[in-house]
Amino acid sequence: MMLYLLIAVVLLLLISHLRLLREMKRLEKVLEEVCAGNLSRRFRLYTFQPHLRTLVTRLNTLLDQFQDTLKGKREAEERRKEMLSHLSHDFRTPITALLGYLHMLEEQLELEGKKASYLKTVLKKADKLSTLSRDYFQLAKIESRDAAPEMTEFDLVNLIQEVILSFYYQIKEKEIQPVLRLPTSPFIVYADRNHTERILANLISNVLIYGASGKVLGIEVREGDHNVWVDIWDDGKGIPADEIPNLFDRLYRGKTTSQHNPEGNGLGLAISKKLVEQQGGSITVHSIPNQKTTFSFSLRSAVNR
Repeated sequence: MMLYLLIAVVLLLLISHLRLLREMKRLEKVLEEVCAGNLSRRFRLYTFQPHLRTLVTRLNTLLDQFQDTLKGKREAEERRKEMLSHLSHDFRTPITALLGYLHMLEEQLELEGKKASYLKTVLKKADKLSTLSRDYFQLAKIESRDAAPEMTEFDLVNLIQEVILSFYYQIKEKEIQPVLRLPTSPFIVYADRNHTERILANLISNVLIYGASGKVLGIEVREGDHNVWVDIWDDGKGIPADEIPNLFDRLYRGKTTSQHNPEGNGLGLAISKKLVEQQGGSITVHSIPNQKTTFSFSLRSAVNR
């Protein structure tokens, strides 16, 4: 009789252990889904053990709190982006008026010596403030999802030629030699023309600010498997390897550039990356200091739409 009772107890313990193992596997599966980002899942444990039930209850409470915190953070971030977008827009209006009056004074007043120098300095600072305001406004607009790309077909070669011509005086002033490796016939892409123009302008401007010492500005168009790549390169000082991972972060300028070149504002590359990604492309950078630095971005070919 005692033997049968002992066997029954062992069987009950074994069944209980197997059931607990099954429940733990279910908990493990739910935990994997939560870690993968599915925060709507909750733990369920069918057991009479009070300590385990308390543990599951507290885990679910923790998930509820985390989900509420994450939701609040996202809402706060959306409000911040919206506020920044409105603020940047309101900020641009008085700056535009200020620049207008300053240019009018420059044209109408015949200033000489220090007065002329002071006015030029004010104009230069106001222009920089206008550029900074414009860049903040575009970045805020992109992040608030108010700048959805208008995808159309257009000739990429023609656009590159237009953009490079717009930098004619800066290129001539810095004695830089353009090296253009472009197709001889129209090269049609499917992208947002205005966004692509801004990307090109930002990357060319980046060369003129940071890579001008190499005296070369190269632009090449090459065809990939399903897209088109644009390479913009220079032979300047280059970028240290430890700075490349942060290069596309907002306001990042690097130790070397911030100390020796105050022209940039650290927004151009961040804007370019977001505009490229909005169109379904990617952007990369490869640099060998004092040899060659290349920024490459991709667009969809009209053939492979």
